[in-house]
Amino acid sequence: MEERVRQYHVEATSFVSAAVLPPKALKAMNGLRKFIHKNQDYRFSDKEKAKLFGAVEAYFTIFDRNSDRTNTNESDANKPTSLPLIEDALKVPLFTTKQKSTMLKWYDELHKEEGGHNTQSRETDGTARHPWSEEDDWGNPDEWGTEEQSDGDGIEKKDTEKEIPQVQQDSNTKMKLKNKKR
Repeated sequence: MEERVRQYHVEATSFVSAAVLPPKALKAMNGLRKFIHKNQDYRFSDKEKAKLFGAVEAYFTIFDRNSDRTNTNESDANKPTSLPLIEDALKVPLFTTKQKSTMLKWYDELHKEEGGHNTQSRETDGTARHPWSEEDDWGNPDEWGTEEQSDGDGIEKKDTEKEIPQVQQDSNTKMKLKNKKR
């Protein structure tokens, strides 16, 4: 596994030093994406994590920081970017917190360049919406499980303190007695 990580790192850093970006750089970046996704449960050493992070950083440098080197005749909308690689790297539990915070900065930088197409926080009419608004059936997640309920006798109980029905208690008692006899 260490050899494959080293290969990805060497390949990515070789593209950084190239004067003109070779066409196989995009294919190599997609290969790294697949590798990270397939091996997200593998326990990499700190050295291997650093090399994988270095490869991600190299592709960010190639495609987004030095975008004038990408010798393509495509419009800005179709220009290759490292955004999918960074998104995938953020989703897996492979990288350290410090590495992920750096990648989050890159992610934010790329979204600012694209005009911030964040559709999840916008409604269809374009107005900003709080994640738990009045229209939402679920309510505020911070308040889940804190509501008190009443069973009609004037004594209120929390959700976690509900009584077990008598039938279930009787069957539990019978099971315990049965297990003791064995």
